[in-house]
Amino acid sequence: MNLMPLGSLGAVETHGTVTFGLWLPWVSAADGDVVTVKIIHEADQFLQAFPAREFQLTHSVRPPYGDFWSATVPIAGTLPAVPGSAWGNPGRYVYRYTITNPSVGTIDWIIDPFAREFGVGKQSAFTLGYEPYVWSAGEAQWRTPALADLILYEVNIAEFGSDLNRARGFAAYLADLGINAIEIMPLSNVGNSVDWGYLPIGYFGVDERFGNRLDFQQLVDICHQHGIAVIVDVVYGHTGVDFPYYDAYTRLRYRDNPFMGPFAKDYFSNFGKSTDFNREITRDFFFTANHHWLEVYHVDGFRYDCVPNYWDGPMGVGYASLVYETHQLTKANIASGRPYWSRFDAGAGKPLTLVQMAEQLEAPRKCCARPIPTARGRTAPTALRARLPMGIAAGWPTWVCSWASSATPTGRRSTVTRSPKLHFNTSRTTITNASFAISGPPIPTKPSIRCSPRATEHSGTCCSPI
Repeated sequence: MNLMPLGSLGAVETHGTVTFGLWLPWVSAADGDVVTVKIIHEADQFLQAFPAREFQLTHSVRPPYGDFWSATVPIAGTLPAVPGSAWGNPGRYVYRYTITNPSVGTIDWIIDPFAREFGVGKQSAFTLGYEPYVWSAGEAQWRTPALADLILYEVNIAEFGSDLNRARGFAAYLADLGINAIEIMPLSNVGNSVDWGYLPIGYFGVDERFGNRLDFQQLVDICHQHGIAVIVDVVYGHTGVDFPYYDAYTRLRYRDNPFMGPFAKDYFSNFGKSTDFNREITRDFFFTANHHWLEVYHVDGFRYDCVPNYWDGPMGVGYASLVYETHQLTKANIASGRPYWSRFDAGAGKPLTLVQMAEQLEAPRKCCARPIPTARGRTAPTALRARLPMGIAAGWPTWVCSWASSATPTGRRSTVTRSPKLHFNTSRTTITNASFAISGPPIPTKPSIRCSPRATEHSGTCCSPI
């Protein structure tokens, strides 16, 4: 999976000028398509005298997803089209996209899939004059509690405090209860004003009902000051019908969709739409969303909703891959010394404390069983198999496996990873996809097998022969 360049996606303001960018695969100027953005200051939003201003986007082809649309709009200090309008002043602006297609005409009210803020209704938003949040001095010392030590309290912001500002005032109360983590029900943008958040249409910011990105950063900061980790509920296997990658292509009457479609178990076809993790843009989109919440909001992990929607096995391209790649990304950021990512570093010999929880992982013992690749000697080959636990997909990618018998008391050791590129401390190996064969002394007929994660990540045995 690859991180998308969020610096050129969505609405990004620099010194009063806003750039807009989004991928719209299969929407092309060569086919006669035209894309525009309509922008209005929030103070003018409901005044008939002040219509939104419209700007045309430029089409280009940008790897790896193809058709890309962008525009640069100077706003700060520019004169309004209608006297008395708030255009050009600091504050919050709402915007939306339109697509004009030769076959269907103009479709309006398309929200931005990469928006960081949201407005009332089907509107994306940005703040002119936005200043990044400055974290408290103690945030650099915060450490996410170990998984075994978590005492969770589930929070629905709308019912707990009505919004993020009020919820922030309850941090001391939560700490007094004796909990050390809260799991917040979905904060992502939804289409309805009363909604638990499980049909999202925007993934990179906080729904306007609760506040904005600054409000949530302040909540996370004060929770960490009270010793409370913050885990967010995310919905990646399906979306609401107003999610732009479903909404736009449906109204364009395309027969196929570059982002959406059946993937695993389609539980929400009556009122939501499935995301297709066979698509590169889909996988990278949600991987980037994970990184965004970890990097920008300093959350301590995720509770993944309705995993059957995108579970295609422990070695699949859906849920398991997303969890694994997020774990690897976290390790890389810790190793590079990226600020604040050390919160997941529990020290040498211990697993990362990044929380990744699956909701509704069906038949976990069955789905998480995975055979060790077969090891064979030059003569008398004997298949060695054992069952590995969930850790192979959830964050312990490196395993040390050994066999031993009375004929070979010390055994031989091999390092097994999830990647097809396997590395072993043996004299010679043959690699085929995710399996391997070891050339060496004959393997005993009935060896005992012992497997454990590499000591730097976890300790203890994990497997038994089958």
